[in-house]
Amino acid sequence: MKQPLVKVKNLSKSYKMEHGHVHALNQIDLEINQGEMVAIMGPSGSGKSTLLHLLGCLDRPSTGHYWLHDEDISHLDDRQLAFIRATKIGFVFQSFNLIQQLSVYDNVEVPFLYRPEHIDAKELILQSIKRVGLSHRLYHLPNQLSGGETQRVAIARALAINPLLILADEPTGNLDSETGKTILKMFQDLNKQGSTIIMVTHDENVGAHCRRIIRMRDGKMISDKENTLCLC
Repeated sequence: MKQPLVKVKNLSKSYKMEHGHVHALNQIDLEINQGEMVAIMGPSGSGKSTLLHLLGCLDRPSTGHYWLHDEDISHLDDRQLAFIRATKIGFVFQSFNLIQQLSVYDNVEVPFLYRPEHIDAKELILQSIKRVGLSHRLYHLPNQLSGGETQRVAIARALAINPLLILADEPTGNLDSETGKTILKMFQDLNKQGSTIIMVTHDENVGAHCRRIIRMRDGKMISDKENTLCLC
């Protein structure tokens, strides 16, 4: 039987506050297979961003387990988590998170700087930038780009390491509607080429472009359904 790329079991996250514990995530069970494009949806405070942070190894669960490509990474130390992020997970954020003083090429190179081993990444970087159609912008700074171009740089940065998993956090949130459609089409094209994508959003239009929609509320999954009306 084919093993899922992502598997979580009884995954929970709580934070200690002055008035007690806040349970941001409560016993999540989830499997995502290689090649899926999944939307995780819910209102503010539903736990979707907490789940994304755990899947991205940006935080550790309070309880439960998380397997990525059959490896249990739930309780790795900071150095080990950093290695997973640098080699297996590509991130695309709402606010782009580009370094303003660096060119397009240098921004896409950033993930390689966190790898413990030195590799010649030039071809990987150039190919990734070419895939998002920005070869003519290699040495432009972020403030010389449009919003859509800036997000494409962020996608190129995520793709450059050839990740097992791409995590996108409200990737069209800072874009106008037409540019947002272009970015969603790019994600769909990447998915058709084999990329596994998990997209966190509160926007129903964004979710409509995914083949599977997981809905959350109060730290729990309340539904997990195939999107039969996918705008694919």
